[in-house]
Amino acid sequence: MGKTQLDLGFMEQIRDWFLSQQSNQFLVTGNVLDVLRCPWLSREEQLSDANYVSLPDYLTTRLSMKQRVIITFNIARGLTFADDASHDIARRIYLSRFEPEDVEDAEERFNDVVARSASWTFPALVLLRKLCEASSQPPRPKGASIAVIIEHAESLLPNLPIARMGDTDRQRLVFFKEWLTERGFVMSDHLLVLVSETASAVNESLRSLPHLVTINIPLPEEDERRRFIQWCLRRNPGLQLVGTQKEFARISAGMTLMGIEQTIRLAQYRRGKLTRADFVACLKRLLVSRIGDHVELVEPQHTLADVLGNAALKSQLKRITTALDQGDPGTAPVGILMTGPNGVGKTFIALAWARESGRTALILRNLRSSFFGETDQIFEKIRQVLEVLGNVMILVDEADTVFARPGANVHETEQRLFGNVIQMMGDPQNRSRILWVLMTARPDNLAPDLKRSGRCGLHLPVFDPEDSDRRQFVEDLLARNGASIDEMPTEGLTEFEDRTRDYSAADFRELAAELKTEELALGHPLAPDEILGVVRDMLPAEGGPERRMQTLQAFMHCSRKSLVPKSLRHLDRETVARQVATMQGHTDDGG
Repeated sequence: MGKTQLDLGFMEQIRDWFLSQQSNQFLVTGNVLDVLRCPWLSREEQLSDANYVSLPDYLTTRLSMKQRVIITFNIARGLTFADDASHDIARRIYLSRFEPEDVEDAEERFNDVVARSASWTFPALVLLRKLCEASSQPPRPKGASIAVIIEHAESLLPNLPIARMGDTDRQRLVFFKEWLTERGFVMSDHLLVLVSETASAVNESLRSLPHLVTINIPLPEEDERRRFIQWCLRRNPGLQLVGTQKEFARISAGMTLMGIEQTIRLAQYRRGKLTRADFVACLKRLLVSRIGDHVELVEPQHTLADVLGNAALKSQLKRITTALDQGDPGTAPVGILMTGPNGVGKTFIALAWARESGRTALILRNLRSSFFGETDQIFEKIRQVLEVLGNVMILVDEADTVFARPGANVHETEQRLFGNVIQMMGDPQNRSRILWVLMTARPDNLAPDLKRSGRCGLHLPVFDPEDSDRRQFVEDLLARNGASIDEMPTEGLTEFEDRTRDYSAADFRELAAELKTEELALGHPLAPDEILGVVRDMLPAEGGPERRMQTLQAFMHCSRKSLVPKSLRHLDRETVARQVATMQGHTDDGG
């Protein structure tokens, strides 16, 4: 098996930047709370617990292979040394800068700062900087190169505006800016590794420093997940997979190795068997724990066969599915804009298509946060998950409110969010793997950059049913109530169709519910005249000018002539544009 991205990828990046003397300071982000496989272990050690370790332990072992002094700091534990030898070398480096008569006091200060470093944050940071400065001065002790690992960097350097920072946060920020731009440190062979789950949680002004390189650890890819599952099975011979290892490696996309291990332990505790349902349930739980309620994993129970009418649209969607199945980025669309009036069934159709095309359906919502910088962190976490999931369909309902047309006073957070989405859509590696489906009744309010070719340039509108599509709704409605369309008297069928002529898909669903309620009330299947009685009594929601506006907007945003219903085929875009402008003028005037 070849080397995977998780194996040594991020360490190779650090090595290349460091050995080329481009940088010696790094911000490591992404899957930093997971375990990593140790590529340096012997074959006999492969089954041991030490085969997978935390990121700090992984970094400590890898960096110490070059005889460095490894010092780790976080605000909960303070300073910790890789071993006693590192502690002793660091103490000798510190003391070497003092005159003999001052050594005793200096040693006491050193021991005091190390012992109290969890509460003495700033003195501990100052000590780290002084150690780097002292070890760079001749004569250098053997093994005097220092690697500093700072965990949870966002807790030390939160991404807040200067004006909202307390004195302590300001002091730390200025300290790190001076340290990371100090020429003596930049040109040294020391290493500084900041660790944070998201880059956007770390102060932006620090991230913009020229020598600080951000390196992302992705979620484990399929080969790495399969290798981990094999390791777990070797250590738990009584565990049975209801399926193949390859299948479980595939369906665990988006999970951390620790999440996979948690699922395996649960399955072993229950019955010693691991099923697909176990992984799906765990993946849902992990998605919620990692990115909250911003992404919902949906498992549709219906397909396009359950979608009434919309024959032309379903034909187009099946054509696109064929292109997606080829996995060719050159033919696969990046995104689709699905337009149409409220109640036509856009979400229902999109979910049905997701299941039929075999794609994981994710609904994107609540992207914005009222807290400074949190929107960037939310999107960063979402992107990490989506890009490793692959074969995914992202559904954004009411897209015009999520990605609205930018105005003159758009907040910079909105601009960054929009820019991040555009960047993700434009990434060639995501094409054919991630498909965006934006749904809206008012595509005119959507940001123009999202509607162009190369993004959501394929516009597929959904209209109220007409002709044969509407007849399919009528047939289904009657069949639900035990009646055939052939059993309806001609006059009754004509009246039924006339009264439902302007019904939307939502109106037909409402009528179906009313007929079922009437059947339960009467205690017997409805006769044709009783069905007509319910139809006569119903007053469907009045769409009025607003619905007409939404229909015309769907016509304006249509990429296929075959999708335009018969009632609109006589129109041209110029005529419709004038009608829409007139209607919008009346709306603006309060008419």
